[in-house]
Amino acid sequence: MKVSANELHSKLEKALLGLGLTQAAAKDASDMVCWLTLYGFDGIATLKTSLDLLEHCLTNVSAGTSPMSALQWDADTRTLSVDTQGGSALLFGNLWLEYSKSLATQHDEIAVLFENCPDVFLLMGYLPTLQSPGLDIDARAQQSATSPITYFKFRSGMNLPDVWQASMDSDDRESLTVCLTRPPTRIAEGSRREISVRKKAAADTKTDGRTSEMGITGAEYHQTAAELNTVYEQKLKTGIDIDSDLWDQLKHYGLATLVEADDASRMGAGPSD
Repeated sequence: MKVSANELHSKLEKALLGLGLTQAAAKDASDMVCWLTLYGFDGIATLKTSLDLLEHCLTNVSAGTSPMSALQWDADTRTLSVDTQGGSALLFGNLWLEYSKSLATQHDEIAVLFENCPDVFLLMGYLPTLQSPGLDIDARAQQSATSPITYFKFRSGMNLPDVWQASMDSDDRESLTVCLTRPPTRIAEGSRREISVRKKAAADTKTDGRTSEMGITGAEYHQTAAELNTVYEQKLKTGIDIDSDLWDQLKHYGLATLVEADDASRMGAGPSD
């Protein structure tokens, strides 16, 4: 079935509220999924995983759980590691990325490594919100174990990224890596050289000791911002494809946001037809 972007956003936000996310988290998560889907990255495919994770983890996460408990900051390499321990990126992902941005403001350049997060690809859809003048964003992630690696490159002032996709030689699934950098014009030359060395060290070393390059290697497909805009306009015209069972699932979760009317609200509702 086909739905409009507004219908998807509204239905998804209600479903996420019904699953227990805060108003801000539900809105940001809906923005992520819709942005990815409208620009051709099929956020809906990963959404199915997210709903299962949220239904499970929200019943096992105490009300006092802090989003900061998943974070580990290494000041020497200026690397922020985020280990969700198998939880959904939609639960606190907006907060983790905003915190990363604040660190980049303080330290000029940082790397953020997400691990053990099955739906982490959806956080790629938050990067347009994170982007701002004076900040460059480089990110890479893999949507599934069989999909190519997707690279986003936002430059200061850009509303849309340049996108590359490349196949992965290893059987290991690539998690999300984000590098946040203030433009070089704001960094002294000596500091810039030092930071570049630290960025490479952070990006080349994962939390489990494996190594990988942050650079784009073996790129097989490239999309410019202009081409992404074309995809977006086409999606707005034709609508978004979504499985009817998934749509019904969103409706089901959204029912939890409805409350039973009391006598006072019925009396103030006006005459019925």
